[in-house]
Amino acid sequence: MEFLTQINDYLTNELGEFGPLIVVGALGLFMILLTIPMMLNQPEDPLKKLKRNQNPDVKPKSKKDRLRQGGRNEQLEKFATFLEPQNADEMTAVQLRLRQAGYQSKDSVRFFHFAQFALGIVGLILGLIYVFVLGGGEDLGTQDSCMFDPETIYANYLKPRHRRMVQTVKALTNDQAKVCFHCCGSAYHFIPHLIEIGVDALNPVQVTAKNMEPERLKADFGDKICFWGGINTQHILPFGTPEEVAAETRRIISILGAGGGYILNSVHNIQAEVPPENIVAMFETGVQHRYH
Repeated sequence: MEFLTQINDYLTNELGEFGPLIVVGALGLFMILLTIPMMLNQPEDPLKKLKRNQNPDVKPKSKKDRLRQGGRNEQLEKFATFLEPQNADEMTAVQLRLRQAGYQSKDSVRFFHFAQFALGIVGLILGLIYVFVLGGGEDLGTQDSCMFDPETIYANYLKPRHRRMVQTVKALTNDQAKVCFHCCGSAYHFIPHLIEIGVDALNPVQVTAKNMEPERLKADFGDKICFWGGINTQHILPFGTPEEVAAETRRIISILGAGGGYILNSVHNIQAEVPPENIVAMFETGVQHRYH
């Protein structure tokens, strides 16, 4: 039992308090992927075996010949109940579509469904690799709240990985690179964690989200992190007049830009419905009221 306790402590230290559960889930997924080929590899049909034994003069095909597209692929026959529709109408419809597309093989339906199945498994594996190995920044908040508890889930699971990413970038650039973290929504309670791990700027500063009032952000974090964004893309930019856009731009600059530490930009991307004159108003106001 002491050995199991040591493993549990190691997983908890490396992956957080849910480390053992994550490992068990990964093992479960591995077992599922391992058993799928076994489930599909059905034994030979007894009737076919009997028929073959009743005709001893017929030489069995070599493995190479069995895999050729002579008529039907016998290797796919055993997967018929899994790789093709069981409804006659659906089967006919799929065959018709594939023949119209130029796939004349008798096994085209099975190849089509097998390809879908294989791509799904490959996509699942690549998704897991991206999430657990290659994943970058991500939204942490909604418009009304945090997506999860910053002090438990984020601090124990995401923060250590974000810290390593930031440290790696800065180490490779001799601390010359500036790291900007993208997080829409209510990011207020995550900002202290981002500052602690070395993030230099926060984008897009959704000022209409809960706890994201520009006055509050500047007072609490203005001397520790740069704010990038802040111009409302939900209401002001798409539906306001150029005068209203200019007034909002001046207001945000006067708050977030006081003493420096602000990059003028819209909250997230400028959408297609934003009038061009409002875009011009935002940037012209920014040029007129920029600080040095």
